[in-house]
Amino acid sequence: MQGQSMGDHLKTSIEEAGQKAGRLYWTDLHVHSPESHDFNTAPAGLEPHDYPACAQWFLEEISTEKTDLQVLAITDHFKCRIACEAARLGPGHNLLVLPGMELSVRCTEFHDDNIHLLVLFPPECTSEDVYSLVDALSGPSYEHAGAGSYISRPVTEILRQATQRGALCIAAHVNSSDGMRHFIRRTSLKLVPAKRREQRLASKTDRTSKEETELSQLVETLAQIEDEIQKRYLTFLGTCDLAAVQVAADDVVHYTADHCEPLGMRPIACLIASDAHSPCDVGAPGKATLLRMGELSFRAVEAALGDPETRVRFSYPSQERIIIKGIHFTPLNGTTGGFFGDTAIAFSENLTCIIGPRGSGKSAIMEAIRFALDQPLHREEKLCQDAQQRLEAVLPDTQVQLWISPAAQNDIVIQQSLGSNPHAEDLDGQSLNIDPTASAATRVMAYGWSEIEQLARDWAAQRELLDGAAPELRALRNAITTARSTLQYNRSNVVAAARRIQQYNSQLTDLPDVERELQVLDTPELCKAFEDAERTQRGETLITHAEERLEGLLEAFLDTDTGEPKDLAAGLASSIDSLFSEAEQEGLNLPSLFESSEFQNARERLGTALQETCEAIQSFLSIFSQARQAATSSREEAEQQAEQKLLAAFRADIDAGCEAEDSLRHKAERRNELKNKHDELLEVRRKRHEERTRTETFLRDRTEKLVPALAGALKNVSNWRSQKAAEITKRLSQFAARAPVRVEIDPFADRSDFARHLYDREDDEGLLKGSRIYAFSERNIADAIAQSFLPWELTSAIRHRTLQPIEAVFRSDEKGDAVQDRDRLFARLDPLPQSAEDYDPSRLDVFLQIEETVVDDRPKIMLEGAPIETLSPGQRCTALMPIILTEGDCPLLIDQPEDNLDNTMVFHVLVDVLRRLKDHRQVIVATHNPNIPVSGDAEQVVVLRSRTLREGEVLDQGAVDLPELVRHVIEIMEGGDQAFETRARKYGYDIRPRTQPAVR
Repeated sequence: MQGQSMGDHLKTSIEEAGQKAGRLYWTDLHVHSPESHDFNTAPAGLEPHDYPACAQWFLEEISTEKTDLQVLAITDHFKCRIACEAARLGPGHNLLVLPGMELSVRCTEFHDDNIHLLVLFPPECTSEDVYSLVDALSGPSYEHAGAGSYISRPVTEILRQATQRGALCIAAHVNSSDGMRHFIRRTSLKLVPAKRREQRLASKTDRTSKEETELSQLVETLAQIEDEIQKRYLTFLGTCDLAAVQVAADDVVHYTADHCEPLGMRPIACLIASDAHSPCDVGAPGKATLLRMGELSFRAVEAALGDPETRVRFSYPSQERIIIKGIHFTPLNGTTGGFFGDTAIAFSENLTCIIGPRGSGKSAIMEAIRFALDQPLHREEKLCQDAQQRLEAVLPDTQVQLWISPAAQNDIVIQQSLGSNPHAEDLDGQSLNIDPTASAATRVMAYGWSEIEQLARDWAAQRELLDGAAPELRALRNAITTARSTLQYNRSNVVAAARRIQQYNSQLTDLPDVERELQVLDTPELCKAFEDAERTQRGETLITHAEERLEGLLEAFLDTDTGEPKDLAAGLASSIDSLFSEAEQEGLNLPSLFESSEFQNARERLGTALQETCEAIQSFLSIFSQARQAATSSREEAEQQAEQKLLAAFRADIDAGCEAEDSLRHKAERRNELKNKHDELLEVRRKRHEERTRTETFLRDRTEKLVPALAGALKNVSNWRSQKAAEITKRLSQFAARAPVRVEIDPFADRSDFARHLYDREDDEGLLKGSRIYAFSERNIADAIAQSFLPWELTSAIRHRTLQPIEAVFRSDEKGDAVQDRDRLFARLDPLPQSAEDYDPSRLDVFLQIEETVVDDRPKIMLEGAPIETLSPGQRCTALMPIILTEGDCPLLIDQPEDNLDNTMVFHVLVDVLRRLKDHRQVIVATHNPNIPVSGDAEQVVVLRSRTLREGEVLDQGAVDLPELVRHVIEIMEGGDQAFETRARKYGYDIRPRTQPAVR
């Protein structure tokens, strides 16, 4: 590893481990060389008979022009010497060149038309080997073969002779004038006369009504004839030994399973090829085919054409998805490491199967991936503990490195070891701020042993599966969170107001006594004397109230501890400095806009404005403070004057001895004291009135807007899920016809959280506890109420005292006294007890929390119309497996997906869906079932074995069709060669080599 970074070493190790994985190679299997009579770009001085020079020039031109082309078949008309020379030279140009010929075949003595066939041979064949086919068919000699040459033999005999020599036969440009389909149409005894008559009638401008009717009938007849011809044509292709047909892109659909399976045939491999007659046209855009192969070889090409559903493509599948590239187990601190030692395992971006005897570490690898991503090792606690114990036995002194390639992002390496937290880096070793459990870039769906069967019993897990990671759903869920947070904020305001009202009520208990005593003391003389003082006091009160309101408005600008204006300009500068500092620490480059003169000017203007605002606030508050102090001084002065006025008014009585001056002063002081207290209590009453008004406004807003907003947000999610369920059902009908699965959504049917809020039997807590409702726990009253009412429906019934529906809940089980239990429920939940004028804050808080309880949807997954909860474990897995495979595009990990499935379901459901969808998402499977890697056509098979109980190893890694991997699969999973071939042929293809030609 000297001179390599950790990322480089990881990348190199995993890429080496994946060298034999199946991948897509650009291929052009119909190309002409200078030996072809109509080749048109050979340079001057290059003689066609100088086969080595022509082959060298031809390959140099192609490798220069088409750097991404990797497989080439040279098929000149009845010529093959340059092709064979090019096949010998191909490896030096990083090309697999297959020698071959294009044969003209005259199928009937009644027509001079020919059809063209391509025959391709292994690259080691000589020109004598290749041309022996023409000799065997009594074709022209090599020297006399030319532009007008042809073979006049039945196509089936030509194909049989070619197959015996180990050649692949391809029907060339089948829809052209020299193509097989065109020939069959042209020789149809029904089509030709009907077509001629239809064209004659269509060209007439003055058709009679009888001719119009005839023309309409002819159009229908021609459609039927064309359909019959197509079926006959496909049937012929299916019965002969053609490896593929060369078609235009628009015609590929006619050779797929949709058209072939009704005729009892496997899909027919289609090729798009250039038929190039110059190097610059070889592999031109739209004129080449992608073949998925584990190696560049004739045998691999043959295997790819044998399974067109998974191996033949015309463009790269979308790369906008997450791919786990591989995992590397590295010993720590100079130790030998754990079970796997120093081992790199590569994963295909399509289907990877991990195989091996029991105890060889298959499940440990799956759990190690989850461990690296910090995911729970299992959904069930006991099984999670078992998995953790396995990891501790497998990964001591081991660092796990997981290489992930997210969609449209730089690659990520997650490092993890026992007892530590996961650490994310890029391939250059730079730390990344990524949480593997939360980041969309590392999202993986994982199912351990038996977890799929458990999924059938878990509505929340089913919702998570169906929901996936749709961005539009995240927005809908955010709306629920926002609506619920708004309700909670509303409740805090309502309850706080109710508590303030409660405090005001306690203060107002003295108001009647104060008013009675004040009425006795409030004589006209006292009122007259204190008239001016009370007026100034009212002015002081007005200024004080205004100051309080303004302070409330300015609260955001004031420091909560000192009451002084905040230094907003300094706060702005601090925020901007923090932004630049954090970006520097993260090694991030901020957009250039932050360095522009416009930004600096805006910052300066805002800083100046904030500074001026702070100064204005300070001046504003200072003025109000001074005004209040002035009003206070005026009041105090007016009170002193009032006392003098009072003594002057009673001077005669005082002098006459009828009124004592001290008694008069005491009455004045007591009156002022009572007057001030009365004013304070009136202010309290005013504030109580405001709080009552505010409370009713909050509650009205809650009832009319906020609760409907939450219900609407929940409904929007339900509607989205219902639409998604319909789409899933439609998609599953295409992928798993043998297991008819239907998905529906029952909106708001999962009310388990609501029922637990009413009473949680496990914790013995909830609203019903202490309600004195008869045997509410044994009678499952919480569940009954939750199923009868949505949370906001229950609060509405309580608020409006709607008795009958609640009473019906208690009558449904015929236990207890329904009326009495109903009244006890009202008494327990009603926030406004009878005879009370104001809400009890604690009861109101509890009551309003009910409305914030979120209900959820219940998925209804059915197999052949039966809900999965009523089915056997195997049937439940049969229903869930297609959904698991088809939902989402993130990597999918399944440990032993065959559990609880019989082989028929594995083959016709699991394997069928895997084959169709592995281009759209990565699937990694640990399995004992040979159907999955063989019939699923795995692009990567990881073969494990255990050397001892504490040591394991990777025996091999590569595509399932490679001979060495075939041998491992046979030895570990199959009953021998015959069983392997039988299993492979179930899909109508064979990944074993044909009889090879006898090379001279």
